Amino acid sequence: APLFHSTMVSLWMLDSFVRKDVEVDLLGNLLTHLCKSEPFLLNRGQLTEGLQYVLFSLEDAIVDAPKAPEFLGRILAKLVVEGIFFIQDIARAIKDGGTEPGSLLENGHAIEVLGTVLEDIKRLKGEPVLSALYSKSGVHLESFMPKKRGDFEG
Repeated sequence: APLFHSTMVSLWMLDSFVRKDVEVDLLGNLLTHLCKSEPFLLNRGQLTEGLQYVLFSLEDAIVDAPKAPEFLGRILAKLVVEGIFFIQDIARAIKDGGTEPGSLLENGHAIEVLGTVLEDIKRLKGEPVLSALYSKSGVHLESFMPKKRGDFEG
């Protein structure tokens, strides 16, 4: 049922974090195929909802799967190069993600995911495509760096 699709997407993504590299790439291909091939079984909204749940759960997932931010970044990069998402969509979701809004920024996971997205776009499509997509996005990497906390002075 279409109402379950976003949950299915999030379960697949979360499950992929404990899999092998090749399976992560296969999931990116599967999600792309389900969005771009007729009959269209997944839409962008369902992917976005699934991604939001994954980002909410990411901090917990990292406990069992330390490569979760990297693997998520690779899946998202595939969706960007296939034209399903834009870098700015991914960046906004990452900024807002976490168990508390913005917590992925605070703990450094946001830059890890976004950095992997950008690295993988470069690997898949080359530096010129990455530069063009990044320039159009209006995203600034500096805004994804964790804020330095001042030392507590009592």
